[in-house]
Order: sequence, then structure tokens, then C-alpha cells
Amino acid sequence: MSKRHRQIGLPISGIFLMVLLLIAFLQPYRLALVRGTSMLPTIEDRQVVLIHKKRQPNRYQLIAFEQEGKFLIKRVIGVPGDSFVRTHERLLIGAEDTDFDFSFMITVKDEAFEALPIRGYLKEDEYFVVGDALLTSSDSREFGIISSKTFYGVVITFF
Repeated sequence: MSKRHRQIGLPISGIFLMVLLLIAFLQPYRLALVRGTSMLPTIEDRQVVLIHKKRQPNRYQLIAFEQEGKFLIKRVIGVPGDSFVRTHERLLIGAEDTDFDFSFMITVKDEAFEALPIRGYLKEDEYFVVGDALLTSSDSREFGIISSKTFYGVVITFF
């Protein structure tokens, strides 16, 4: 191999190696463009978010998931093991086995309300989510409990 071929081959192999490393680093991540205002003031319409595809969400984290063919981002307020009780049009979600006791009382729409038992616990793959813009968000108050099988991942930052 001539000296000229070696000089060309080294930068090309270096670039190829950098591309492979970049792909390996970005594999568990996804960029997404937000459309809508249900997460105002936290995330604005047309903002870009970075999603970590291999993380399981904790309470209050933002998650990306699919619901009825739509890509949504919402805040987790109910996690597996949380108790819930429904009365009239309200749902009380609470946790007792954490560092602090807490509860959420929220109004649930008819379809989601009727699908829930009177009382119970969120199962291993069940979550309850709400949008930060509570007056306009379509979330678990409308479509009920979501399954972790629909998750794209946890939103870790936005631009």
C-alpha cells in the first residue's frame, strides 16, 4: 500500500469509528418535537425534547408514550403500588410506603371512571399521568391508567 493510500485511509477509518461511537451513544436516546400546549408552562409547543428510552419513570417525571396512535408527553403522578379509590367523579390516588405520605384528588371523565374498580392498587406496569396544563390536557383523567408497554421513555431534557 502506498503512502498516499495510508494517509487517506487513516482519516476515513477515524471518521467511521467516530460515527460508530456516536450511534452507540445515541442508541438509548430519541429526539422528539412537541406539538401542543398540554405541558405548559414546563414544555412549550414546538419545543424539542430528549427521551431516554431505557429508563423507568419515577413519580413526577415526564414520560413519552403512545395513546390511541398519538405521541404524548405527560407527568407521572401514580406509579405501581399506589392505592386509588373512586367516589362520584373523583379519584383519590395515594402512596403510603414512601418517605412521605401524599395523595392526589382529581376529577375523572366518565369513560375512564367507569373502567376503574371502586378501589385498588396500580399494578406493576400501570401509571397515572396528567398534563401540566390541567384545564386543557388530555391525560389519564380522560383515558385512564396507562401501561408501561406504551412508553417511549423518560423525558430527560428539553431545548
